[in-house]
Amino acid sequence: MRYLSLIRRREELARFRHVMGVLFRYGFGYFVYELKLGEHLPLVSRIARRYEPERPLGVGERLRLAFEELGPTFVKFGQILSNRADLIPPDVIRELAKLQDSALPFPAEEARAIIAAEVGRPPGELFAEFSDEPLAAASVAQVHRAVLPSGERVVVKVQRPGIARQISTDLNILAALAAGLERYVPESAAFRPVDLVRFFRKTVSRELDFVVEARNAERFRRNLRDVPGIRIPKVYWECTAPRVVVFEDLRGMRVDDLAAIEAAGIDPREVAAAGARAFLRQVFVDRFFHADPHPGNLSVLPDGCIALVDFGMVGRLDGDLLEHLARVVLAVADHDAARAARSLLRLRTSDEEIDEEAFRSDLAFTIEGYAGRPLREIDLGRIINETVYIAARYRIRMPPDLVLLGKAVVAVEGTGRVLDPDFDMVAAARGFAREFILSRFRPAHVRDRLEQVAEDLVFFLRDLPGDLQSIVKKATQGRLKMEFQHRGLDTFIGEMDKSSNRLSFGIIVAALIVGSSLITLSDKGPHLLGVPVLGIAGFLLAGLLGLWLIFGIVRSGRL
Repeated sequence: MRYLSLIRRREELARFRHVMGVLFRYGFGYFVYELKLGEHLPLVSRIARRYEPERPLGVGERLRLAFEELGPTFVKFGQILSNRADLIPPDVIRELAKLQDSALPFPAEEARAIIAAEVGRPPGELFAEFSDEPLAAASVAQVHRAVLPSGERVVVKVQRPGIARQISTDLNILAALAAGLERYVPESAAFRPVDLVRFFRKTVSRELDFVVEARNAERFRRNLRDVPGIRIPKVYWECTAPRVVVFEDLRGMRVDDLAAIEAAGIDPREVAAAGARAFLRQVFVDRFFHADPHPGNLSVLPDGCIALVDFGMVGRLDGDLLEHLARVVLAVADHDAARAARSLLRLRTSDEEIDEEAFRSDLAFTIEGYAGRPLREIDLGRIINETVYIAARYRIRMPPDLVLLGKAVVAVEGTGRVLDPDFDMVAAARGFAREFILSRFRPAHVRDRLEQVAEDLVFFLRDLPGDLQSIVKKATQGRLKMEFQHRGLDTFIGEMDKSSNRLSFGIIVAALIVGSSLITLSDKGPHLLGVPVLGIAGFLLAGLLGLWLIFGIVRSGRL
């Protein structure tokens, strides 16, 4: 595989080699060589450290340290991987979950210049006050407090200079590595590296466009406007652009700061209940939920309301997915493992054959472990994540939004139990799930489903005669084709091709040496220092070609 054809710019090649060096330094040399990338390592490293010693740190910890050194793109990629419990082993997820998206702040002058370039007006005209001291700094953006001419307090989120180009470079590198994994490491097919990087590219591209985040915030504001105890900051569109977004400044206490909440005279149990209701409303009613509700993105206002911030990561659920999910929640609440397994099998996105009996048995072991316990002692988020782990072992592919939901539920449950030791997420979710299931049987919904089925059937019957006629016509004319896809042979064919080329190259070098020897022994033709010139030329050419062959073998990492 020619990786350089996937790397588009000169700086990408330098960054590519830097990534290889970091991976090698943290003990992933086997990964570098397996992907035929040894040529991008320093020659000294290839020779002196060809065989790596045992590492005292685990794979997850070494991967986390490597991602931290490689910078923001890889940190965010690690955070995305930590959400994919369906693909990544639990021990690696625990380490990747420790990745923190933080960075040193950039100068306020650069922030002011970006605001002026994006909005078309300098901060001095947009704001009555603008704090040069950043409130927070992350890898993609930093936040400043400001005051509008109307006196409204706002926060201004400004994208970090040059981050879009840097992320674009790293995304191309990740795409190349993912393609190499699928080609040279067939076992990686279970993790779908190319699809994973494609999903990450889509997620990061949305996060880099602050207009998308502002639209998400507006949608949450509309959806939750009638939900008591919840506040979504207002978006100031006149000051918003792809690299700048301005939100209402909702100052409050961290939602997990129990002492401060109680000191303010606010009942933390009411806060926990309001937060759970709002989250379950997002899932079962709006089908559009905040996918990163950790305590840093939630604050409690002086009036006891919960304010949500950071709307870059969201999840979406369609009706059929949500129906099966609701049935899983009800089955878990009733400790009915068989019913939960049936609903989960309907959730999968692939039709691969699996051992369904073994899957049901493993799932029953997890769910029945909670049998006889009160609902408030059932950890719904943990059950969802353990269920996803089990599904992954059986190669059952789950929708990515379901995995995001599992992690979001864990965050909501964790915060809820900090505020209220008797917090009962399962009971709250069961009520929403039952209401959703009942809504699917209402006459209006049944009518809509029948209309949809009838429409699909009409289109199918309309197209069927033409499709059958086309198949019969091609068959009678001998033009009917069937395509077969072989798997796992690309690497073998590539290695055979490379080996045959090297063998041919070696035969040519040997022939040059033999021919030059014969010419030298014949002592014919013009001479130089008493040796036939043709013989000297042959030996020189054979030596150069031999060195070239040796260098190519060393670069490949296979001596």
